[in-house]
Amino acid sequence: MGYSACVCVLDPRACVLDRVRAGPTHIRAAHTIWVAAPGPANAAVLYGGADAPLTRSDRRLRPIPFPTARPTLAEATRTALRLSRVDYLSAAEATALLPPAAQSEEERLAESARVQARRSSLIAHYVLGVGGQAKVR
Repeated sequence: MGYSACVCVLDPRACVLDRVRAGPTHIRAAHTIWVAAPGPANAAVLYGGADAPLTRSDRRLRPIPFPTARPTLAEATRTALRLSRVDYLSAAEATALLPPAAQSEEERLAESARVQARRSSLIAHYVLGVGGQAKVR
């Protein structure tokens, strides 16, 4: 195990900060930065402290949209390949992924009127009773 590996085992925060600081021009020039830092301890390495390499308010930051395994070179390669890949879907597959179509204003108003009429009917049934006689409370 080399010196760099020992430092990473003993102080992972320092190791990550050193690696991030080694390429500040790349980070400054990046259009999008994908981040996987699950848990408060991992997020604190990237966002915590005065010397934090990233800020949560940076609009370029995006969470990796799928689960990732331990941070190894193989996992970093798999993640980079998956993020750079484009999957084409058929029209039926794409439609199945979309949320149900939003109701039009007319449909929403009609549904609201049906609900209100049902409420009025239930209230009248409760107050007047089954035989149409007013109940004394």
